[in-house]
Amino acid sequence: MNASWSYLYQPSINQAVDDLQNSYNITSAVAAGNATPPAQPDNTFWWSPAGCSYCIVLGGLNQGSDTRWAYSNYRVTFYAPAQWVEAASTTNQAIVPALGHDWFRSELGDCYNGAAPDGCTSGTSFAAPLAAGLIARYLQSNPSATQWQIRAYLSAQSTAHVNVSVPEPGGSSAPILNMVDCQ
Repeated sequence: MNASWSYLYQPSINQAVDDLQNSYNITSAVAAGNATPPAQPDNTFWWSPAGCSYCIVLGGLNQGSDTRWAYSNYRVTFYAPAQWVEAASTTNQAIVPALGHDWFRSELGDCYNGAAPDGCTSGTSFAAPLAAGLIARYLQSNPSATQWQIRAYLSAQSTAHVNVSVPEPGGSSAPILNMVDCQ
């Protein structure tokens, strides 16, 4: 399950997400949440569903570097891309690239250099579905995998191919999911 939303800590929300795991073996990839300036990023413990006990919490990475995106909350399980993520655009060319392949390629390039054209967006809400997609791919070959096997798979993929951790406030760190080489 993907949960790309965040709400101030609500025990009932966190319990509901944990119950999905404990009762139905449904692994949840959830967004860490984003701070809005002037607020500073916060510990995910204070947010729901990111504060749940059994979910996989995704923090956000800066585009082009292995550093925590400044708006991403911390105390996460993994980090994944969250800045200038190419999403479905409201323009026909981005939704159907064949209508304007060169224009689409240039729009995607602008995403990465920070020009923020239509279709580029940022937030941990985009990191979580990337992880949910990796989990879904893993479950295709391992349909009865437990959450702990899924975590071990994601961890092995991130450390085997990237071997970089993102420092967090308080001295801890979390690994980066390798979105290219996960198989």
